[in-house]
Parts: sequence; structure tokens; C-alpha cells
Amino acid sequence: MVYDEDDISPKSQMITLFLLIFFGGFGAHRFYVGKILTGIFYLIVGSTTLILKYLGFKWELIAIVVLIFINALDWYALYSDSFTDSKGRLVIGKSKHLVYDSLKEREKIIFTEKLNTFMLVLAGIAFYILLAFAF
Repeated sequence: MVYDEDDISPKSQMITLFLLIFFGGFGAHRFYVGKILTGIFYLIVGSTTLILKYLGFKWELIAIVVLIFINALDWYALYSDSFTDSKGRLVIGKSKHLVYDSLKEREKIIFTEKLNTFMLVLAGIAFYILLAFAF
């Protein structure tokens, strides 16, 4: 698919993914792309989850499920290249809209981007495993 420059956000897909993985519970990725209201919603849900957890209430599970669900929706939107910034522009990787000099150059950039994404997701999984054992 060919995108116009007006359709593509200047925000980085990798930075958005990083913020989603490590600080998604507090809406950092939403604030990064300029979606302030939904960022505040994520911040409230994430803070409520922590407060309920530390105060020992049993309702924390509901907040955790809501948090996981809304973060999963954003993971899918980023993965499917349908995540947008506050102006409705797509937050996509550079390999999706660049014009390449050769097929070899294109394959190298796409491979590097996929490898970076894979490493970031692995780091995120390790982070969540450590978080699960810590709490």
C-alpha cells in the first residue's frame, strides 16, 4: 500500500511500541502520540490497579483484566498498522512507506526493523515475567 506523507505520523512506531510494552499501563504511548484523554484514562486504570494491589483489595483482578485488554487492543493496532496519532495519521514503521534504491536495501531495512521489534517484544516479555515474580 502506498501512503502519502500527510497520512503518516512523524511519531516512531518503535518508540510507541517501547512505551506500550514498558509503560502502557500508565498510558505513556498514548501521551506520546498526542492522545491526551485516552492517556489519562490509561493512567487512571493503571494507577487504580496499583492502588488496589497495594491496599490488598480483591478487586485488583478486574482492573488488571481491563488493563490487559486495552493494552492488547493497542498492541494489535500497532501490529496491524492501524494505530493513529491525535491527528488521525498512521504510526507505522519506516519500511512501510520508503522508496528503495534496490530490493536488497529494502530487504535489509525490513529485516532490521523486524529484528528490532522482536528484540523489543522479548525484552517486554522478560520485563513482565520479572514483574510477575516481584509482585
